[in-house]
Amino acid sequence: MTRSPGWQIRAAEMQRRIRTHAIALFRERGFDEVTIAEIARAAGVAERTVYRYVGSKEAIVFEHSPGTFEPFLDALRREPRDLPVTAAVSNCVRRFLSSDAELQTDRDRVSLLRETPSLYSAWLLALRDLEAGLAAWLAERTGAPADDVGIRAGAAAITAAHRIANESWDTGDMGSYLDGFERALRVLGARLDDLVGAPTADRSAPERDDAAPSRGAGA
Repeated sequence: MTRSPGWQIRAAEMQRRIRTHAIALFRERGFDEVTIAEIARAAGVAERTVYRYVGSKEAIVFEHSPGTFEPFLDALRREPRDLPVTAAVSNCVRRFLSSDAELQTDRDRVSLLRETPSLYSAWLLALRDLEAGLAAWLAERTGAPADDVGIRAGAAAITAAHRIANESWDTGDMGSYLDGFERALRVLGARLDDLVGAPTADRSAPERDDAAPSRGAGA
């Protein structure tokens, strides 16, 4: 059944309300010490409302499904192919950043992920899906196979930049997630483009007879 736009807005507001109260409790007492009943009381709703709108305690902090990263990957596919990889990724990350009002909640969620072993393990597994999606995008962009060593290394580097930026933001080592992520991208810089190779259009261009032998993506 298709939900009306009004229902979707109300549902998003309820989810935000429940998450805000739940995360405050988690930060105060620890994730494992808080019950759904306590979350419901803090949010001023029934327990069944918590289950209806967020599903579980774990999903309040971190929810992952096979399509979680698809909107971000779709945005990457729409970026011009002549842009450097780092510029394309940076453009899309900026587009998907939370609003200022949600940033503190996001930071608290990252803290909970780091402090709760079961949640951190689930996050790392989810990042494997992000890495696979990035590899598919890089392969499509360059015409190389997705299992090419250079493509996989490039996807792993971008994923690591995302993870490290989140962790550095949480510990206060960087002013913001974006500061950390873009610093990591600057470190990668042209090396990332060297790893993954040129876009498809460049790969198909004929080489001059006097050109030096090209280096493979996995070299």
